[in-house]
Amino acid sequence: FDDDELEDFERFNSSQDTSTFLDKRWFRIAGLAMAGFVLLSFTLPLLAPFFSGSNSRDNAPNTADARPQVPDFVLPSADGLDVRLADIAQTHSAVVVVFHRGPNCSVCRDQIAEFSASYTQLQQQGAEVLAISVGTQQDATRIARRTRAEFPVLYDSSGIAITAYGLEGQLDSEFTTAIFVIDRDLRLIGVPVGTKGPEVLPVELILDALREFNGSDATSS
Repeated sequence: FDDDELEDFERFNSSQDTSTFLDKRWFRIAGLAMAGFVLLSFTLPLLAPFFSGSNSRDNAPNTADARPQVPDFVLPSADGLDVRLADIAQTHSAVVVVFHRGPNCSVCRDQIAEFSASYTQLQQQGAEVLAISVGTQQDATRIARRTRAEFPVLYDSSGIAITAYGLEGQLDSEFTTAIFVIDRDLRLIGVPVGTKGPEVLPVELILDALREFNGSDATSS
């Protein structure tokens, strides 16, 4: 991040008032119930890649939908299959993308286990979960087994997706997990969540957001 972005981030963290952040135009237009996530370490750096000039043509708001669009990616899974985000998104109403540090992170395992325990409820809302860590296929297999995950557990050994989402180095130093909820057009549903330390994001917050989104989506279709 450049000096201006870091300065903005510091000002945001030092303030008790989150209205400026939540009042961003795209968030008001989305009108989704993700405000509760603010309690769990929302951070501006997670949004920076989607407002940067590098992808301005692809991510620019339009009259149909002003929500930021996330990058597509193809990553291998613990099962040895290549998984493309766009393909998963096209067959689900939403995808919950969970970046995490890996099997040696106990909080990460707890977070993945939380999604695993709520997987049936997420499926009932038409959602799929993709868990992604830096590491090897063996690492992905370990965490899939330890959390009993039935959803795809991917690994990004080259860091391509992690870098594209603005998380290079931050999963080591800043965040324990970083969670993005997107729709079938790869647009953000609400605000990305970066959790820190022992925090585990309650999946019920995501379920509430999905219920709201599905209701709005059904109304507009």
